[in-house]
Amino acid sequence: MKRAVTAFLTNAEGKVLAVHRRGDPHDWGLPGGKVDPGETIEQAVIREVKEETGLDFFNVKAIFVRACHGDVDYETTTFIGQYSGEIMTTIQSKELDEPGTAWVKPRALLYGSFASYNMDLYEYMLTNKDNL
Repeated sequence: MKRAVTAFLTNAEGKVLAVHRRGDPHDWGLPGGKVDPGETIEQAVIREVKEETGLDFFNVKAIFVRACHGDVDYETTTFIGQYSGEIMTTIQSKELDEPGTAWVKPRALLYGSFASYNMDLYEYMLTNKDNL
């Protein structure tokens, strides 16, 4: 099974850093992507966060793993950690073709392409909040 990673980053206001899917400004998901050959999942999430948001992501910790089935099956791992820097503009991003990185209310991630995964992630985080 192929591997993918996502990052769950929050700000002081309780908002979650999200990127919208290419071509659909209403389909928000967590920053992340596929793990490249020879790359660890930790390296992949650090790289993906930098590519999609411009932020440096460090002291990463895997918190949730689930299989995602579709045209291609992936084992997806979500990480938490610390971050620094400023969110880059679309002009600086090679990943997005229009404005697409924002701090959103957590419920924005409960709709769209990754809603099922995000619902399971939220449920896991709520029931395991003392261990995160």
